[in-house]
Amino acid sequence: TATLNFLSDITQRKQAEEKIIRSETLLRETGEMAKIGGWEFDVETMEQVWTEETYRIHEVGFDYKPNVENGIDFYAPEAKPVMRQAVQRAIDHGEPFDLELPFITAKGTRLWVHAIGKAIQKDGKTIKVSGTFQDITERKKTEEALRKSEEHLKEAQRVGHLGSWDLNVVTGDLQWSDECYRIYGFRPQEFVPTYEKFRSIVHPEDLGFVQEQVDAALNNDKHYDVDFRFVRPNGEIGWIH
Repeated sequence: TATLNFLSDITQRKQAEEKIIRSETLLRETGEMAKIGGWEFDVETMEQVWTEETYRIHEVGFDYKPNVENGIDFYAPEAKPVMRQAVQRAIDHGEPFDLELPFITAKGTRLWVHAIGKAIQKDGKTIKVSGTFQDITERKKTEEALRKSEEHLKEAQRVGHLGSWDLNVVTGDLQWSDECYRIYGFRPQEFVPTYEKFRSIVHPEDLGFVQEQVDAALNNDKHYDVDFRFVRPNGEIGWIH
């Protein structure tokens, strides 16, 4: 009895499958490190599919069955209408959204999340909406700390009549803090500082001395430390250190 056998070289197919597996593993690990999850929902059923990281950010088990409405319920009360409207506009008009909103997990943890969504359409009608979902709480905390630090610096400068400035010696552009404007008698929205404008503010009798100090700082790497007179827009003469 003869047996007919066939052999097929599936090396390329196996290599392609291996690449897909490696790619999916890399994508999952990258998402975990960056706290980025993915999601998608079907417009007809409104049932969602989440990636593992999305479950983790929500602090729910993998047996949780997400849909659009209970997904929106995780957002803080003031953010729910914003997200609900964004989702509805994606469905009705195919509009994408890119939002940073406060969020409360299933365990009550308050977060900030970055939600990006886009509509998938067929024949001009949205059939699915998909996107990414990222925990950006640490970034928001850093931004808030920086904002408070800047506010404290401004207040300290105001109380101590201490301004700060930064000069680009190549372009001559000059940056002043708010207190610098107040000291010199200008309003930020009415005056753009440059080094040449600064020179025009310095009292004429002190300009040569001030310029010598600036040149020494630029050419000899010396500290700029000088007292001089200046003239405010109303003609009043003041002293500055």
